[in-house]
Amino acid sequence: MDPGSRGDHIVLKESWTKGGKARAIPVRTDAQRAILDRARQLAGRGSLIPSARNYRQQLRRYEAETGRAGLSRMHGLRRACAQARYEELAGWAAPAAHR
Repeated sequence: MDPGSRGDHIVLKESWTKGGKARAIPVRTDAQRAILDRARQLAGRGSLIPSARNYRQQLRRYEAETGRAGLSRMHGLRRACAQARYEELAGWAAPAAHR
């Protein structure tokens, strides 16, 4: 199994995260598990970033491709996920969801 995955959660090292804080992210749904399994298939024991590119180059490529597909401001996906998780845990919508 991948060192960043423990079956029911993903382990993120400090050096991989904003703020340098290690995290364990729960895998809560079958859909999440299926996506992670597919990513593992694609990456094998390597990275999803091609060896000819660094992170910044790959990020620019991602932004260009999502832009060509008519998508922008993809950081909103992170916010939507956080708000959905808040509602799942608290039982009501996050205060920021009402803005």
